[in-house]
Amino acid sequence: MRLSSAEELVSDNRDLQGKLTATRRELEAAIDELRDLARGIYPVVLTTGGLLEALRSIALRSPQTISLRATNGRFPPEIETALYFCCLEAVQNASKHAGPEAHISIRLYTRAHKLYLEVRDTGPGFDPTTAHEGLGLESMRDRIGAVGGQIEIINQPGRGATVIAKVPLDNPSRSIGQPNRPDLAGLRPA
Repeated sequence: MRLSSAEELVSDNRDLQGKLTATRRELEAAIDELRDLARGIYPVVLTTGGLLEALRSIALRSPQTISLRATNGRFPPEIETALYFCCLEAVQNASKHAGPEAHISIRLYTRAHKLYLEVRDTGPGFDPTTAHEGLGLESMRDRIGAVGGQIEIINQPGRGATVIAKVPLDNPSRSIGQPNRPDLAGLRPA
């Protein structure tokens, strides 16, 4: 409520008002996520269907068309959870910043004992000299870092942005199923 009041007070300064609005939205998203975690709400689809099905549910819930190309297999629960929430945050950021006409793609694959998640958009990209890392990116870095991974952001001004999460698979035999068989699906909301 205080941020909303501050937004009104600086209505004549669009830059500051925009920053306050973005901060308020990030805070609201973080509070919602914290409430969900505190209530014990955990994506059931992640537990029952695995990461592929959980990523598919993210794509289907999005108001934008999202394509999904993903490894079909199971991975340690802590890795699946970190990648699920990282993907959710990256898709929300792409939806918010890339614009409604942008295409978003999700790709999950294994290579050299690592599991990779890429969320790419075809939006305008961003100016790295003026962009700041918000709570969403910090959250992604924390989640992926907690499982020994890293986040990389690739910006292509005029051509979009890509978030890449790389997570080591300590023991490649821990994955179940056929980890290199892609599931290709162009998903559209119902």
